[in-house]
Amino acid sequence: KSRYQFHMAESKEDLWEYPWILIAGTTQSPSSIKTSDKKRGNGSYLDGITSDLHNMKNFINNDAEIFDIKNRDRLFTILQDMEGLEKNYVLKRIKKCAEKSGKFMATIHIYYTGHGETNTGNWCFSDGTL
Repeated sequence: KSRYQFHMAESKEDLWEYPWILIAGTTQSPSSIKTSDKKRGNGSYLDGITSDLHNMKNFINNDAEIFDIKNRDRLFTILQDMEGLEKNYVLKRIKKCAEKSGKFMATIHIYYTGHGETNTGNWCFSDGTL
């Protein structure tokens, strides 16, 4: 059983109560990891990741204003290194984000964009998967 819990926001306000961390997987994972192959006919894989991060950053920074949410500064960090992002660094930043809330069992929003490992959906990084 996983020690991590995931839940959907119950209201628009819930989207802004907790910090966000945006993560972009690497374009190359170790050769032992089989990744899903999502060919893009109209651009590169990198363009898709860049667009995803841009759209999510805009959503986090701008939509809070649309919903008149008071606490608008919720983007904790964006992790992106297309060739060298390592899983231990990602885990450290996720932990740091959770610790920032100062609450036990803090809730944070995590958005990942990038390759997923075939048949698992695990996130892919330069040194393995999470």
